[in-house]
This record gives sequence, C-alpha cells and structure tokens, in this order.
Amino acid sequence: MSDVTFGEILVGREQRDAVHIAIAPVVADRILAGGQHIGFVKEGNTDLVGPCDNPIGVVDPFLKGYVAKGERFWMLLYPQTITSLRHDWTHPAFKPQALSVSEAYLHSYANEVGIGYDELLQAAEDYLDAGDIYCLGNDTPGIVWSEREEFWRHYQAVTGRTVEDTEATFFRCAC
Repeated sequence: MSDVTFGEILVGREQRDAVHIAIAPVVADRILAGGQHIGFVKEGNTDLVGPCDNPIGVVDPFLKGYVAKGERFWMLLYPQTITSLRHDWTHPAFKPQALSVSEAYLHSYANEVGIGYDELLQAAEDYLDAGDIYCLGNDTPGIVWSEREEFWRHYQAVTGRTVEDTEATFFRCAC
C-alpha cells in the first residue's frame, strides 16, 4: 500500500503521487453532505449509512450538492483502514453476507414486474411511509401475490427497514 497519508499535515518534501481509495456504494439514511463522516447505522447492514458513533469513511467529497435520504452514492473509506487492496478490497467492517443475493432477487423481481430496480425500491418505500399504491398500468403479474413474503424478506435485507405486514403488496393493476 502507499506511504501517502491523508488526514495529516505534510512535514517533508513529498512529491506528487497517485493513490487508491477504497470506495463502497451505499444508501443514505438521511440527508448527507459531501465529505461528511459516516458509517453503518444498522447492525449487520453494510448498505445503509449515516452519522454514527463509529464512522468508517466519508460521503463522496466531490459531490456538488447534498445526498437525499435513500439515494445511493460512493462512501470513501478512511485511509490506511483496509486490509488488502487490488481493486477488490476488504475492510473489517464489511463482513460477507447475503445482500448480493437479495439485491439479485430484487433486480429479477423488478424485471418480472416490469419496472426498474430503483423504481421498485422507491415504490416499496412510498407504500411503507405513506400507504401509496403503485399502479403497474397492466395486469398484475402473479409473482406480486405468490412471492409477497419473499419480496419483503429481500427488501428488508437490502434496505435494513423492518416490514411488519409481509403479506401485503403495494401493487395494483390498471383495471
């Protein structure tokens, strides 16, 4: 790894250099500002981030505006904290888990229903927050009914939100 250290005042005659910075795609649990120190806000969920007692990185400092709640962005991990580097890094706070399986399921589910992944997550959030029902504009696919509980299980794994009624659906057809 590089001997370049960030977060410290330079004391020698350092030369120009280039560095690797470990990054992770994450989701804001609230409005965040570029450069804000953040970490995981829910135990076991390495997707949802915000201000916390144990920050491990910062919001992408190159963003010109704020990150809205629910938006995905790059978290830059603190320098000298990753344990290996070859563009496929490890960090003690990121433990392997089944989120990639849940994300793959939700991508497949969105495709089956006929909407985008982000649109699916937003529709679920709108339903949970305000009871909004999403109109598909066509017949409701059977997966909406047959895999309700499976959908909510994967949704909870990806977002970290608890869903009380996993028998519910937020879709309706255009009829």
